[in-house]
Amino acid sequence: MSHTDSNKPLAGFDPNSAIGDTAAIIRSAAAGQLTAQRHMRDMYTDAINTVDVDNPLAILFGVEMVPYARLCAAHGEAVDARCLAGALYFTFCASRSAGAEDRAQPLAGEAVAILEQLAERGDEVSALASLQLVSRNPTAGEIAKRLLQGGN
Repeated sequence: MSHTDSNKPLAGFDPNSAIGDTAAIIRSAAAGQLTAQRHMRDMYTDAINTVDVDNPLAILFGVEMVPYARLCAAHGEAVDARCLAGALYFTFCASRSAGAEDRAQPLAGEAVAILEQLAERGDEVSALASLQLVSRNPTAGEIAKRLLQGGN
């Protein structure tokens, strides 16, 4: 097979078929269907609720959840933006528990930046959540300020 042939869809081949019914949901999520994207995000949210943040699986679940949370939030609904902030902050906390706090701080900063943007639009829950997160992690607040000013 030449390199150009490898870019063609393979008729009847589903690389996700080994995971059963979830494969169809992944295809729908990939096609942009918000309900499927939410289903996948919520599946990982449910999984996260079964482990302690210190459990190595917590990082795995967080890393799997964040892309789906990003896709959901891209549709523009506040509830999904709040879920993205939660996914990012959870993944930061799990990473911190694993000893990678410095490398994961951008996740916490992004979470606070999202909450701040929602707060500016009148979302009181996000305003309170942002205050709580920054009180626990002032570095996240500093990163959020840079992000909101257009810096990285």
